Amino acid sequence: MSSRPSITAVLKVDGDAVNLAISVAAKSMLCGFLNWENQMPVPDKNVAVGDFAKRVSLWHELVLMPMSIRARVSLCQNPPVYLKQVLQQRNLTEMEGSNNRMFELHARLLVAASQSLVTCLEEREIGMDTKEQIQHWFDLLLRFKSVENAQRDTQRSFKQVGVDHKGAASRNRGRGAEHALFDHRVLFIHIAHIVHFTCVETKSRLLSVSKCQMRVSKSMIERWEQDSGRFFNTRLSFPDNGSLLDQQGPGAPAFRWIELPRSWFQTQMRAWRTSLPSILEMHMILLNTTCGKIEEMQTGRCIGPHERQETDKFHDTVGATCAALNKCKITLGKREKARRNHRSTGFKKKPRSYQYKADDPHTFERDIFLLGKESYYYLFNTENGQGFRRMKAMRGWTTEEVLPVQEEDPNAPYAHVLVDNMMMNDPGDGYI
Repeated sequence: MSSRPSITAVLKVDGDAVNLAISVAAKSMLCGFLNWENQMPVPDKNVAVGDFAKRVSLWHELVLMPMSIRARVSLCQNPPVYLKQVLQQRNLTEMEGSNNRMFELHARLLVAASQSLVTCLEEREIGMDTKEQIQHWFDLLLRFKSVENAQRDTQRSFKQVGVDHKGAASRNRGRGAEHALFDHRVLFIHIAHIVHFTCVETKSRLLSVSKCQMRVSKSMIERWEQDSGRFFNTRLSFPDNGSLLDQQGPGAPAFRWIELPRSWFQTQMRAWRTSLPSILEMHMILLNTTCGKIEEMQTGRCIGPHERQETDKFHDTVGATCAALNKCKITLGKREKARRNHRSTGFKKKPRSYQYKADDPHTFERDIFLLGKESYYYLFNTENGQGFRRMKAMRGWTTEEVLPVQEEDPNAPYAHVLVDNMMMNDPGDGYI
């Protein structure tokens, strides 16, 4: 009986997985940046685009990147029970002998999670909705072509777990308890983050983190990122969530119960026209609605110790994220006020002095493996991206100068980030 809690752990809420999924949902709302930029009115284009780039980079730097580091530390100290075997130091060291070690790790993690789901079907009666979510997981798994880069034994295990699922699903009648908070897409996103956390160096001095690291070359990281980004863009359609240019009604939801504030976003867009609604407020709305949804789903249910622990961890991470959002709001307000003052006074003294310089791509969270070409790290770090430039805002007209691409080290995107132990603050009224 002692092993029973671990059987359905994969179906229960995971605090880190949910918080990471919320951040991905928030970033997916900002897809379509280059198209939006090209349609901006020319007189205000550089000012609006420049302000937006600064706003997004600060959000990434002060909110998203510290949140990712907290999730990484949590993973290393207490990895999901259904993935512990794969993430052991001995197994990571063994995988380092593979030529495609990142793809091997990703495939093994997916197999381990899939085996846990098959075990749930075999040993527990679950509800029909949960059974359908598991079916969606295996449907998505069949389309994961990166497994072809894994070792042959792993490929065989990958195929076998699909066969095992068919048998277990046919025997399970779907008349048991529902696990309303299980979303197959959240699990897929979490496992991709785990691969990223394990293989992209963090410069962390924590022993628990160093033990969960696997040495991977820069070229392999980039190859895996591009491959994973294409998969998520194609199968989960994150760019379709983008609301920067969306004049249509909301389409199919990206997640099962994470509700995107699309109507609110579009209302703000129509009101602001040449600017953007508050990214920080959008993130806060997502956090609040998700917390409310979790509480609503758990009302009247008997919550086990595992789920209670994960729910408490989720509320802790939400508190830290809310505090970071408030801190970012204050910093952003000061910086945008300084830019407004410079626009009003700087032109009079030095008409050609006002410039937007390119943002350091390391102030953007490295999420190419999820958003692909829509990643802001990518947009501000490649020849095709339009981030490396100097935008001049002149009286009545604008010019752009394309700057040469700078060499950056993608293996250390978090080197300059400090993780704050922040508590929940009152978000107050209004957001910058």
